[in-house]
Amino acid sequence: MSILDHLKFDVRIMERNRKAGIISEEDAKRFLKGLKDASDNAASVEAQLSPVARPVPGRVLEEEEEL
Repeated sequence: MSILDHLKFDVRIMERNRKAGIISEEDAKRFLKGLKDASDNAASVEAQLSPVARPVPGRVLEEEEEL
């Protein structure tokens, strides 16, 4: 399968491609069924997030406004 064909099944756009008729429901099922189980390659990650130096604005500021 070429990289372009493979991208049709990218999980971020597969549903959109299915609704647009680019791929069928059967194509999607067949592709997902054919994926290798890579769960053995997974790793657990723990992270602690530090607070940001200043609050992130909830809206776009006007040029004259400051934080």
